[in-house]
Parts: sequence; structure tokens; C-alpha cells
Amino acid sequence: MSALGIALLVGLVVAVVVRGVTHTLTFSAGGFSDGMTPITVSTTGSLGLEIDEDVAASTTDQLLTIAIDVSEIESLIIFTDGALTVETNSSSAPAQTLTFAADKPLVWASGMPSSCPLTTDVTALYFTNAGGSSVNIRGIINLSI
Repeated sequence: MSALGIALLVGLVVAVVVRGVTHTLTFSAGGFSDGMTPITVSTTGSLGLEIDEDVAASTTDQLLTIAIDVSEIESLIIFTDGALTVETNSSSAPAQTLTFAADKPLVWASGMPSSCPLTTDVTALYFTNAGGSSVNIRGIINLSI
């Protein structure tokens, strides 16, 4: 993947690859009596994979063909604006099933105390929206290859 802005097209599903990416994630929380200084985590990778897809109401297993080597992930953030189920690699026997609620992102960066939430290399994502309204899923995955 040497060209800037390579696009993978599957139906109406688009993933864009961008070269030379730095992600900056800033975390803050309220409720502390003395406040909290925001915490910033930055990661740099050689490729950024961006996902921005609409999944129509009552859609089952909308396919996005994609290639993610989990050993190359530096950081990721994935979020939806509605309830959505995402299965990896297979719709009938998924390697992983991720369940999203509206505006509750999945966030991870190398160096965090937890392991990357994607545990198996990904060859396909399947989106299921059981709701009555369209749901948008957006994501940025920062890779070092």
C-alpha cells in the first residue's frame, strides 16, 4: 500500500488509508475536588486506516473487507452514533464480537495498561444494526508497518 489515499470499496462501505499518522488522544474527567489535569497520549504510525460508514436500519452483516494486523496497531478509536454490533472475520463464527452503544467509543493506545481490544488479525468487519434508524460508525486505526 504505497499510494496516499488508497480506498477500499465494498458496496457503499469505504475505508481510506493515509500515510504518516500521529494520533493524539486527550483524556479528562470531572468530579475531582481539586480538578484533573488532562492526560494526553500520542502515537505515531506509518499508516492510518479511517472508517466512516452508514449502516441502514435493520441491516444484518454489512461487509467491509479490510486488512488489520493487530501486531501493527499503535492506537485506535472507534465510535458509533447508535447501537451497532461489529463482528470480525466471519458473520457466522466471528473471531470477536464488539457491541457499541451510541457515543461510547472504543479507545486504545500502545503503552496503556490494557491489551489491544482487537485480539485477532482482521480480514473483514460485519456491521449489524437492529434499530429503526441509520447508524454511523467512524474509526481511526493507527498502524506501524
